[in-house]
Amino acid sequence: FCIEMKILLCSLLRPSADDGVSASTAQLVAALHLKGLFVDVATTDWGWKKSELSAVPEGVKVFPATWNNNFEFSPALLRHLRSACAGYDLIHFNSVYSFATVLGSAIARDLGKPYIVSPRGNYIPGPRASKAGVKSALRKQLFFSLLARRSLTKADLILCSSSLEAERVAVCVPGGNIAHIPNGMHCCAAGAVDADRIILDRLRISSE
Repeated sequence: FCIEMKILLCSLLRPSADDGVSASTAQLVAALHLKGLFVDVATTDWGWKKSELSAVPEGVKVFPATWNNNFEFSPALLRHLRSACAGYDLIHFNSVYSFATVLGSAIARDLGKPYIVSPRGNYIPGPRASKAGVKSALRKQLFFSLLARRSLTKADLILCSSSLEAERVAVCVPGGNIAHIPNGMHCCAAGAVDADRIILDRLRISSE
């Protein structure tokens, strides 16, 4: 029999940007569509040009960001997650330091929906040469300790894109279901857990 799985991907997505998250999001959605899966993307308008906002691709919902992109705070996006999550089988959050991930994952847990968190490089530190960099690191540490940790500890799967990131996440989230799948590759032995089996079990789908 055929199951039409509905997936909600909450992620940064900028059409004209060359950042890794936007590129991998676009590629992931295209690949899932080829597999016959139904995928919607929820994102903020940070980094979008006015001309792009007038031609938003089908399946993508763009919500106004508030203040700036720090921690991706968008009340409109959060309202959408509150009303829409119940209609999906699986919810995938890109980023750890994000209000959308923190509050969206709480909504998913309340609804009993399985969810994945992809840090997308959040645990690979860059140069900290400036005071601004140190301040940003301290803000992130506080955000994680007070808000984001539960999003990861309760996630059905934490999907890392490098072995280094997987190692760092394992330190912060002991006992978490962590998988390592390099960007652009299909890795059959993805990390220390059977990523496919975890999600299939949560969706009550037989592997046969």
